[in-house]
Amino acid sequence: MASTSPNDATKKVPLWKQRLEKVQDFVVENYLPIAFAVALTFALAYPVPGRFLVNIVVAKNVHIIQEINMAIVFFISGLALNTTELRKAMKRESWPSVAFGFLMILLVTPALGFAMREIPLTPPAFAVGLTIFCLVPTTLGIGVALVRSCKGNEAIALLLTVATNMVGVFTMPLYLKLLFLNFDTEGLSLNINIPDLLLKLTLTILVPSVLGKALRELFRPVEAFAKKYRTHLSLLSTTNLACIVWQTLSGARDMLFKQRASMIVSVIVLSAAVHVFYLIVNHIIVKCVV
Repeated sequence: MASTSPNDATKKVPLWKQRLEKVQDFVVENYLPIAFAVALTFALAYPVPGRFLVNIVVAKNVHIIQEINMAIVFFISGLALNTTELRKAMKRESWPSVAFGFLMILLVTPALGFAMREIPLTPPAFAVGLTIFCLVPTTLGIGVALVRSCKGNEAIALLLTVATNMVGVFTMPLYLKLLFLNFDTEGLSLNINIPDLLLKLTLTILVPSVLGKALRELFRPVEAFAKKYRTHLSLLSTTNLACIVWQTLSGARDMLFKQRASMIVSVIVLSAAVHVFYLIVNHIIVKCVV
């Protein structure tokens, strides 16, 4: 009886199916930038649905749809969080990594705000925005999503994201006063309501993360579900992040179109340069230490 070689089995798979599988693998591997690109395109081309959703506000200043999106992101992070990774993040061996993350996020990176503040952009609100961009801690959800896509330790990423954002509530007002002391912000209000911000962070990142992790640990079917559909949950999480970007850009679309194209391009380039600078600095430090 003749045996079937692996090559024969491969030949039996239609060419279109092979190509479809390659496309699917590519989309899954690069879903974060693809989702953000789609969100950007829809927001700029047809902003009406996104603008409608972002304008749904409760309790005076809570954009409820975006808050739900963010809560889902961190619920999934808790649900998918591997206990082994969590234990590793809590071990003494991981403390230097966590301490380094805190130092860079809360102390070193905000220092670049002094340079961003002096860039002559029109309107000046762009320079103020770039300065605050340097001050704020790890972007909610994005940090975990990027670490996940790089196959890094999600537990440490989640710990740094939650902890630095909580601590950042108290450090940001100090940085704002230091950076904008005797600086004309063109009438922009830079006040921070600390209790309100703490409550929002607790409800949108801390509670969902703990709830997701608790469900995983207490109910074995939930853990089995999270393991089986880990990729699907990751895609759902990224989709919710893209929804936040879509709503935000839809709401700001008309304002963006009123600005000079050169200024918008300058802001985009400067934002990218900030990230590249941080990556280079962190790479050099890690290489020197390791």
